[in-house]
Amino acid sequence: MDTTNVVGVGARFAARRQRDPRRLMEQAYEAGSVPVAAEDGATRLVARLLAAMGLLTVAEIGADGTPVPITGAAIRDSTAPWRVSRPETGTAGLAAFSP
Repeated sequence: MDTTNVVGVGARFAARRQRDPRRLMEQAYEAGSVPVAAEDGATRLVARLLAAMGLLTVAEIGADGTPVPITGAAIRDSTAPWRVSRPETGTAGLAAFSP
């Protein structure tokens, strides 16, 4: 058998890995929070979906650098950078993605 291992490198591969819901959630749970740039629409979409399921909390970063929790329609309309983190309720949501 002839097998070839192909590993993606570069910015496109890194961006794809960031958009992966499980990866984003794991990063937020391990680090406590993950910054999301205002122009990163794909990651913001994933964060919105995970927030809607209650697996992540989204906070908008204000001009003074303080995080302001946002939910619902405000998440769709937000144009400021975000910080996503695990919800205060604990890690119950992470069990749903465990192998």
